[in-house]
Amino acid sequence: MRHIQGFSPTDALNRLVTRLEYRQVHMLNARPGTFFTQHLLSLFRCFLVPLCFVGASSCNLTDDSLRGSINSESSESLTWPPDNWSFKGFSTKARSNDPSPIIQGQIPATFDGSLIKIFTDSSCSVQVGSATSSGGSFEVTNIDLTASSPSTATKSFYATVSGSNLDAKTCASLSLELDYITNGQLVNAVPLSVSLGEDDSIVYISDAATNEILRLNVNSGKMSTVYNSNQGSGPSPSNIRDIFYSAATEKIYLVDSTLDALIQVDPQTGSRETIADIATGSGATLFNPSSIQVNQSGTIAYVGDFSLNAIIAVNLSTGHRTIIADAGTGTGPSLEVDTLVLNSAETHAYVLGTSSDEVYEVELSSGNRTIIASASVGTGASLGNAVGKIALSSDESVFYLANDINQLVIEVDVSTGNRSVVADDSTGTGTLLISPKTLIFDPTKNDLYCLDGGPDGLVRINTTTWNRTSIYDTSIGTGLNVFFSNALALNSSGTVAYIAETDLLNDALFSVDLTTGNRTIISKYSTGVGTGSSLLDPSRIIIDAAGTAAYLMSGWISRYIVQVDLATGNRTVVSSNSVGTGSTISSPNHFTLNPAETTAYITGLFGAVYAIDLATGNRSVVSDGSTGTGASFAFPSHIGVNSANTKLYVANGSPVSIIEVDIATGNRTTLSGPSNGTGQDFSEISSMTLNAARTLAYVVDLDAEVILEVDLVTGNRTVSKTFDLTTGLGASVLDTNMIPVHDSSLSYMYIRDNITDALFKVDLSDSTKAIISK
Repeated sequence: MRHIQGFSPTDALNRLVTRLEYRQVHMLNARPGTFFTQHLLSLFRCFLVPLCFVGASSCNLTDDSLRGSINSESSESLTWPPDNWSFKGFSTKARSNDPSPIIQGQIPATFDGSLIKIFTDSSCSVQVGSATSSGGSFEVTNIDLTASSPSTATKSFYATVSGSNLDAKTCASLSLELDYITNGQLVNAVPLSVSLGEDDSIVYISDAATNEILRLNVNSGKMSTVYNSNQGSGPSPSNIRDIFYSAATEKIYLVDSTLDALIQVDPQTGSRETIADIATGSGATLFNPSSIQVNQSGTIAYVGDFSLNAIIAVNLSTGHRTIIADAGTGTGPSLEVDTLVLNSAETHAYVLGTSSDEVYEVELSSGNRTIIASASVGTGASLGNAVGKIALSSDESVFYLANDINQLVIEVDVSTGNRSVVADDSTGTGTLLISPKTLIFDPTKNDLYCLDGGPDGLVRINTTTWNRTSIYDTSIGTGLNVFFSNALALNSSGTVAYIAETDLLNDALFSVDLTTGNRTIISKYSTGVGTGSSLLDPSRIIIDAAGTAAYLMSGWISRYIVQVDLATGNRTVVSSNSVGTGSTISSPNHFTLNPAETTAYITGLFGAVYAIDLATGNRSVVSDGSTGTGASFAFPSHIGVNSANTKLYVANGSPVSIIEVDIATGNRTTLSGPSNGTGQDFSEISSMTLNAARTLAYVVDLDAEVILEVDLVTGNRTVSKTFDLTTGLGASVLDTNMIPVHDSSLSYMYIRDNITDALFKVDLSDSTKAIISK
């Protein structure tokens, strides 16, 4: 029985009957208890009173009792559309590679057994999952997004609810949206920090390039953003240096070295709150916070400040800041602070110095410190180039450091400072470490997690065998990866890209299948692929019309052009200081071939254009400050030549313009620029190619995100294509200093991004972008 306003149904009935009896006595001038009055009241009990109590089942005229039950949930209802349903583990507007996101919510227990159906269309015709409510809540764990959309897409979610004791709820929006990112498109561009999560299957990773925080399931490889610029509310981090997940508060704490702030992030909602900065809390001012760890009770954060060379304790309730150790607090050697970790007793911190060749032990109660490992403390492997967090073992007898330059992991004995290499290309097996950035130790598995800047993202290292396993592989296509390049070209059919890796010790020419992303080494001096001298830092590449040879230009003074046979990989120096005669080319910048492919024209960065005879290697000046008259060159770059081989078109850096050069005389005329030609001005000329007839130039302007068509007679400019490299679905192109190329039909543009080490394809019809090789 349900009590109403503090009364049982019997209490309420007796009060109503007493009041009615009193009124009836006076109305009928009858004495209480008379036959008439008693039967009138019995009739009231049977026919009137039950109307006030839903569920009455009978009326006994003998004992005047009211039998039945009152539905204890009769006043409850299901709010529709619901306002308390959410994704599990991240908030709406997340980016995720998980095709099975979990949707959770509450439904009053009265309606247990209700069927919840989830859809991805507003008419609720494309069902992707379902669940049955129990105990007042539900989780939809069987969502499958691959069935409705196997490719990257923004997904909005809708629902219906039905049940035997519930009015059916028709199709309604859940106000839940997810950017579903497929096929390796969700990447850590510049992974910087990692933290263990709420259980041994979860880690959180921060990305320095995108300022995102991602939640990674190490068992499944599923990853979702818990913070990006579209998720949650609150201050927006701009330079996340370190993150730490606190199990006590179930929150993520980050330090931002641009905001000079400590910020709390709710991983479920994405909402953010400033805990400490110049305007929040009191005490020492954070100047360049670089690392953070929260104590086990979730009350104090210990922040390492890179610029102050200090350890600062921050009260997470008040934001008050207290210096624990710095030049004026504690004794011992001068303190340098890059990253820190606490021991389990929370009595000491281990600190990696900013010069990366010493590790301190700092007593938190006094600030006193000693160096426990350095070039002069302990023996063994060098600590030089050590980066990232110190990973302390479970028994705290050793710790581990990553070395990104030498691609290895070092183990350091806490008591002696002695050091040894425990993971590199010759120690342990499995995934190669490409650019290890930081480490954390997982005490439940006694394993290390290494955040790596290579395509494998996160690598698990077994501390018994030192074998390595990739947790999250972001590679697309097969073959060795290209790690730095300024040179990209397409074959004439637009099916193959050629990329020259720019590394003085490891130069190589790769081909990339634009359908599969597979990479093949065409020529590489250091591994014996092809014969001849090295490529010596190739910076530009042109494929000949027949598709049989590549011409690579070197940025080095001693060598200008090398020809590579695409069938054999053999390399031939076409022109250098020792091959051919004539002018020395100062800072070669870009080049092109004449229509007959007998001459190369090269721009020199400091204001000249040169011609190279491809048969002899001889060099001559075409136009510079002393050759020809007219407009002056200022940082000339891209270059093209007309079909008659009489005019050159040179992209000029300042003012941004196209200068026409008469090849015979060297005379220069500004063809298109701020005062020449009509149409949208150039912001920059990122690349320039000519159409097949060589009557139009197509200028890619990455700054303005347009392709301008330039009439080579009038200089008039028309917007041909627009694109967006940074917003929208999928990975963003972060390195806009690269030279884009496009196919002849202006359908697709390709950009090699040296931040993500990826080759992007941009659909010029709708700006859809995708990594096609990594």
